[in-house]
Amino acid sequence: PFRPWKPDEGASLKDAMDTFYTRFVSIVTTARPNITKDKLVNEYGAHVFAAKIAEKLGYVDFGTSDYAEAVQSLASAAQ
Repeated sequence: PFRPWKPDEGASLKDAMDTFYTRFVSIVTTARPNITKDKLVNEYGAHVFAAKIAEKLGYVDFGTSDYAEAVQSLASAAQ
């Protein structure tokens, strides 16, 4: 953090972010059939949404869940 990046350092970070984004797109479009890859990439992009907006868009099931509710739901689903 105390010197400018060398050219190859930025490229490796971009490669990692591309890998994470590709994985994210795959996970979301598999779990949410109403969100196509095209819609996710070209309409929603890499935006960050508040919970209620994410719920409205179909990214999450319950935009008002708290941590305890989310863990309980996950535990129930995993049996």
